[in-house]
Amino acid sequence: MIRYFIIVVSLFIFCLLIGCATDLETQMRQRDKARVELEIASTKLDRAKVKTEGEIIATKLENELKANNIKFESEVKSIAHKAGIAAAQSDADLYNLAKQRGVKLSNRNFNITKANYKAADALIGQLKKDIFSFLQIHPFSKSKHRSISSISRDAPILVANFVDLYNPSESSMFGKVVSQQIASRFNQKSHSTIETKLNSQLFMKEGSGEFFLSQNIIQMSNQLSAQAVLVGTYTVARSKIYITMRVINVSDNQVLASHDYNVPITRDVFKMLF
Repeated sequence: MIRYFIIVVSLFIFCLLIGCATDLETQMRQRDKARVELEIASTKLDRAKVKTEGEIIATKLENELKANNIKFESEVKSIAHKAGIAAAQSDADLYNLAKQRGVKLSNRNFNITKANYKAADALIGQLKKDIFSFLQIHPFSKSKHRSISSISRDAPILVANFVDLYNPSESSMFGKVVSQQIASRFNQKSHSTIETKLNSQLFMKEGSGEFFLSQNIIQMSNQLSAQAVLVGTYTVARSKIYITMRVINVSDNQVLASHDYNVPITRDVFKMLF
């Protein structure tokens, strides 16, 4: 009897242990599930937090960018306004200076480079060798005809800075620019040139406006193997500048080519004069 009792008790205890073990396993599974759910929730919370912080930062940056853009646009407008005022003052000063010097500025949209190139082309056209110069006679006349002088494209031309006819001792940016552009056009047309810092004053008879070549210039030309010298003067009138330029043969002082033209005194031209 006692044996049966012990067996029953043992079975009861065994079942109780099994039941406890099952409950314990269930509890562990539930705890693990709760832990996973907690981690997922925590992750979602972190993501939400990061997203919120990111949105806050993005909004802040966007606001700062807008503020900077507004500030930049304001500064640009301020600079443009100041530049406009400065330009207006500069133009006003320029017109006042022109008025003081008795010059009327032109508002024409004038291309001075194109005008200088056209003048250079006129000189170059005169320097082309005439086929009848070989005959030394005019084909339609019985009288003797002086040959048209010509120069070789192989030998260089000495180019001097153009000067003001009334102030030949003073050089200006205008005279330098004109002479350089004339020389540039000669080069474009396959003529060799040598630009010097000498002024056309050195080639002029004082007070006459006529050109001549001094012995020093002839020696310099020989040293540089120059066959001719290009010289020029300009005269500032009320609204135009009158320009005269000539190509002079080094060997005999003969004028090989001569051309006169004028340009309007625009604001840019006036700035180069004074």
